Amino acid sequence: MSVPATVARPAASAAIVGDDTPVLPAAMTAGGGPRFGDDVWDVRGFVPRTTRMARVDFTCLADAGQRRTAREYLYSRLQRGIPANQLSGTARPMKLTGLYAEFWEIRTILTDLASAGAPRLADVTAGQLQEVLAAWKRHPDTAAGLVGVVKHLAAHGEFLTDRLAITPWPGRPASLVAGRRRPAENTTPRIPEHLTAPLITAAVFYVETAAADLLAAGAEIARLEQARAGRRLAPAAARTRLEAFIQTRRDAGRGIPALPRQALHKAPGALISDGVVQAPSGQMTGLLAGVHGTWYHRGLLCDAAAELGYEQGGLDTVMSPWPDTGMPWRARLDPVVAERRADPAPDRLLDRDRLPVRDARRRGPRARPGLRSQRTRSRRPDPAQAPRPGLQGPAPERR
Repeated sequence: MSVPATVARPAASAAIVGDDTPVLPAAMTAGGGPRFGDDVWDVRGFVPRTTRMARVDFTCLADAGQRRTAREYLYSRLQRGIPANQLSGTARPMKLTGLYAEFWEIRTILTDLASAGAPRLADVTAGQLQEVLAAWKRHPDTAAGLVGVVKHLAAHGEFLTDRLAITPWPGRPASLVAGRRRPAENTTPRIPEHLTAPLITAAVFYVETAAADLLAAGAEIARLEQARAGRRLAPAAARTRLEAFIQTRRDAGRGIPALPRQALHKAPGALISDGVVQAPSGQMTGLLAGVHGTWYHRGLLCDAAAELGYEQGGLDTVMSPWPDTGMPWRARLDPVVAERRADPAPDRLLDRDRLPVRDARRRGPRARPGLRSQRTRSRRPDPAQAPRPGLQGPAPERR
């Protein structure tokens, strides 16, 4: 239903826009872009390249009056934000990316109203609106868009030479007028139980069982760190402790702790076999043996690994069995993995002081101590190349 418009309208001359007026807002184009009187508004240079349609051709409307109405309406939509009805509250100007879609809808409305016997908006009656609405409602989603544009036509009427004399469908939103019904609930099918059941089982196992393994591994790391904290060994004493650790591994039938995959950059060219890096983890071995540094004993560790093989992780904490297989739910943990799984806080995942230089650079100049000063020193100009007072260019080369 529509009612006569009660808002005061200015004279038609107030709606006239000059043909040389820029179509786009001045803040966007500084006066560039298409002009109001152009038959084609091409805005491809002012919208993202992903915009599929950015060219409006008014010549597809045979009637000159309809072309004028379409231009005035689109111009007003781009320049002004006017609520379509009192329930809309505030409104903003139309985005430029929606120009073509809005033109398609206003062209459809003008063409359909002309076919219904109203070639001018001022001649449109409530019955003619209901007639075209009945045809639109065959496609409710499209009809909702067209009804919304009709409401905007009424809202921008004071800026149009030809304007509606009635207020279309007052107090009713476009979706309701078009008969579009939104589902009350989410219609996405739920994930089948044969997919969710393993996920839920794993989540419950992680909370009830695996979490205890992580806490136990963290406690083991804390004990090893505390035992090693105040110990300072001479190279010979450190080698003795490493040899004792290797013998313990030999007696237990276990391999040398392998380098974690996260630290693969420390062993360029190292092979990976069955997911295990074929290089010794000096950090893990030193922690287990109670030695602070193992770099000078790398050959000893490599020889031992050639005999005993490599073991992923390295801690003594045993992982609980997975119910379905009876096998450990994962390989033994190392300090890096244990810390990540037990405490996922971003600034505790890794020891920043032990980050390699390339990782520190990704985090910025303050991520690694001394990195900022190294960069600063690298940027200082060479004194030999500094310009001298009264001379232009670099200093001559010394011979």
